[in-house]
Amino acid sequence: MLRFILGRLALAVPTLLAISFLVFFAGYLSPGDPVDIIAGEKASAETRERVRRAYGLDRPPLERYGNYVGAIVLRGDFGRSYFNNGEPVTAIIRRGFPTTAALAVLALALSLVVGVSVGILAAVSANRPPDRIAMGTALAGVAVPSFVLGPVLVLLFGLRLGWLPVQGFSLNPVDERLYPEYFVLPAIVLAARSSALIARLTRSSMLDVLRADYIRTARAKGLGTGAVLFKHALKNAFPPILTVAGTTFGYLLSGSFVVETFFTIPGIGYQSIQSILQRDYPVIQGMALLLATIFVVVNLVVDVLYGVLDPRARLSGSGGRRRAGM
Repeated sequence: MLRFILGRLALAVPTLLAISFLVFFAGYLSPGDPVDIIAGEKASAETRERVRRAYGLDRPPLERYGNYVGAIVLRGDFGRSYFNNGEPVTAIIRRGFPTTAALAVLALALSLVVGVSVGILAAVSANRPPDRIAMGTALAGVAVPSFVLGPVLVLLFGLRLGWLPVQGFSLNPVDERLYPEYFVLPAIVLAARSSALIARLTRSSMLDVLRADYIRTARAKGLGTGAVLFKHALKNAFPPILTVAGTTFGYLLSGSFVVETFFTIPGIGYQSIQSILQRDYPVIQGMALLLATIFVVVNLVVDVLYGVLDPRARLSGSGGRRRAGM
């Protein structure tokens, strides 16, 4: 298992380096002088030179990139924002990431509960009305984008029925309280598409497993429907669902950009959109690297869990398949 994990980490390092290179030079090649963004276009020559030295903008691009990567690796320093008096990017991430992570975890839990339940119901009722209704709903969940579903749910449950608050996340740093009821609509909007995808995958995996010989044997031995479905069928159908759930978590973090902006949630998605509008390149680069790192870590965790659930995957990833064939 250790060799399996080390092999995945060895692949993750060059991936993150390549992403950091692309992100850094995308900001470097973007139109406009960062000094104009920081000091203003009408700043004096002395002010412009002082700002250029303070932010290291007077260095060659490759040297700046080396210093950028070294600061991240050695000190966890992603640089300073062009606004807010040069606030460190790490402070901005630290302030917004807990809210985004809480929303993504809630949406992932909702996606798994709804998606797996609907998928099992569809598989058990294959080619019957419950199956058709469930898959039709799942198709709608995949087809309807979050920027359409959000206003519809707000209009229905927030304005017409008044059951749920529409907005309530304060952007005032004095009020740092978060109320659970304000997570409901954003979590539903964020989880809609992933729930539909998990439901369709669960149905497909469960149908393959339910046709297996050992399931017929379990039923012939007199096991109840619940034991057959959850103890035998779902256990063997779950590995591909786990893989999709891992990639879904990364999607939920990045997909929160639209949801956070619509509901004015002060997370990294909302902050990223504001940074893009302001051309605050250090913050954009920090957010992009953070999301890339999360994707890599989540995929590593999924690979490890997949190897625990299915040892054949671990053996194939560490050379065990070749040894087994010798």
